[in-house]
Amino acid sequence: MPLAVTIGMEPLTFASFALKGVSGADKLAVAGGLRGEPVKVVRAALTGICVPALCEYLLEGEVDATDLRTDGPLGEISGYSQSFADIPTFRVRRITHRAEPIYHALLPNGPEGDLLLRTVAEALISSQLKGRFPFAEQLHFIPTTFGSSVVVRVAKVDRELVRTLLVQLLTMGMVKKAVAVADDVDPADLGEVEWSLATRYRPAKDSIILSDLRGVPIDPSCDDTFRSGKIALDATGYSHMSNECRATLSPEAAIKADALF
Repeated sequence: MPLAVTIGMEPLTFASFALKGVSGADKLAVAGGLRGEPVKVVRAALTGICVPALCEYLLEGEVDATDLRTDGPLGEISGYSQSFADIPTFRVRRITHRAEPIYHALLPNGPEGDLLLRTVAEALISSQLKGRFPFAEQLHFIPTTFGSSVVVRVAKVDRELVRTLLVQLLTMGMVKKAVAVADDVDPADLGEVEWSLATRYRPAKDSIILSDLRGVPIDPSCDDTFRSGKIALDATGYSHMSNECRATLSPEAAIKADALF
């Protein structure tokens, strides 16, 4: 099979190829949509494959399905090395590059790769929740967890609706832990999230633990088929704290207090 590999593309085009899409989706069209204009492309000289014109390196060749080799071990975003046996070999026949090329590499466990996977997870999950769970107000994926740990802020609804939302989040491959917080909590403020868990979460009643769900290969705690146990925590307090009032400062008083320091 002829193959062309590009290295070093501008960020929106690069991110587009990491986004989840339906089978057969044209990722260059996705990139054009994000950019607001078509992506410039050229025909690769050896294979004739259409590739982004502004890449730094272009590798061309073919995949040899009869030459199977062990891949890796390669450093992954999760901070562990990973390898796969019996991977077809890519035989490079031609290399083209810019006059002074920049080699773009995603470093294992680095902030760029983590941000990329979190952004991809948010784009995928937000689109799936929007119609079914309109009370889900905001998603926040915890940094350094490559999209596996998410906090969702929800409007006040029945407990069962919150639990249904949490179960739905757990069935998505990349999510391993989901926490629901009330609408007075900033899901991006981990101190606020931990406060919710400390004051509104009842472990025996507000926990959901599911086993044998689809995980991700970069999670080394998954089994050989990439399945894993998952957990969700309802820290909204909606079902049992209706009479409790959170002590807070008014916005005006908070501004005055900040001005004293």
